[in-house]
Amino acid sequence: IYGIALDSEYLLSGEGSAKNGKVRLWLLSDLLADSMKANSQCRVGFNEHSAIVWSVALATNLGYGLSASADTTTKVWPLSTSQGNRGEPIRSVKTLVHPETVFSVSVNGELAATGCGDGRVSARYTHFP
Repeated sequence: IYGIALDSEYLLSGEGSAKNGKVRLWLLSDLLADSMKANSQCRVGFNEHSAIVWSVALATNLGYGLSASADTTTKVWPLSTSQGNRGEPIRSVKTLVHPETVFSVSVNGELAATGCGDGRVSARYTHFP
């Protein structure tokens, strides 16, 4: 696991290898109830990245999580676990394309900032769907 984001309701993690990346969403209440079974408590898996996920961020007030990957994208994911069954993948709602590997992502309200391997930092209004 390369990145973790946490708030009062969710824990979002990013991981992967050179050929795939995974983002996982847990309900924090599940983890606090039984932290020894964290892997079995994953509520939703997001599997659209084609390389390592280096960083994740939560925009809980907007209902989304973000992931930054070596596949040169930042993806925006819905946090609502009602869209899929436990552990079932859900599709991203937006993809932000970058010229290089995206190593970091942060979100503050409706602004998302990313940092890439070429030294570029960008900030964008998210305008999430």
